[in-house]
Amino acid sequence: WRAAGADASPYVARLWGAGVPVYDPAVYELTYTVYAENGHVEQAYDVARAASKAVQAHLEWRTRWAQGAEWTGRPAEALAQWYVVAEQSSRPAAWAAMVRLGQALRDHHARVRGLEELNAHSGLPDEQVKELAEGYEKLGEPEKAIVYLQAEFQKKQTSQILEQVSLVYDRMGNVKAVMVTLDTLHEKFGSTVAIAKKRAHLLYQRGEIRKAFGVLLEKQNEVSTKDSSYWERLGDLAW
Repeated sequence: WRAAGADASPYVARLWGAGVPVYDPAVYELTYTVYAENGHVEQAYDVARAASKAVQAHLEWRTRWAQGAEWTGRPAEALAQWYVVAEQSSRPAAWAAMVRLGQALRDHHARVRGLEELNAHSGLPDEQVKELAEGYEKLGEPEKAIVYLQAEFQKKQTSQILEQVSLVYDRMGNVKAVMVTLDTLHEKFGSTVAIAKKRAHLLYQRGEIRKAFGVLLEKQNEVSTKDSSYWERLGDLAW
């Protein structure tokens, strides 16, 4: 059985002789197992790739091809094969592989797609929520990052997500939205020193000097004596 464009693995022929057909399921399965279980990853990769090309709809061989490409230092090839597996099976492990390899290869499209699918499947932990929002920004879609983060905040009500919203608005240059978000953060969760400094800075820019001073003064007992930027700004505002 010879599929279009398929080539027999030389490692199969090495074990079984030159008369082996391009794809014999039992022979290829056994050959792959022998190589993989004995740590011969290059040979296992080659067998999986040849088998997958011969029977292109066989997802298990495609998965082994993707795994073998990772094991043998072929990340771009691995990403392409994981994408096929993910599209055809929607397996979380395949989408997770796209996230992992997308990050390694700086392929933001692959990383975002994987995170979106994982989010739809079972939700994301806070760290990956941040990663997905940053991914949207890297694709030039900060508004999409805001919509996504606000939806996540409605579900999780965590300060980390609101902080991320404020950072995205800041990078967009939307000062008013930054201030509104930081005020909401302060009202719901209180302020860290860093957030207080940011709020004070924005208030100062708006000419609300007394209010900016009050925001900083509230945090003075939490600030290290080594935080020169805080004490300098507090001193400036006191005048």
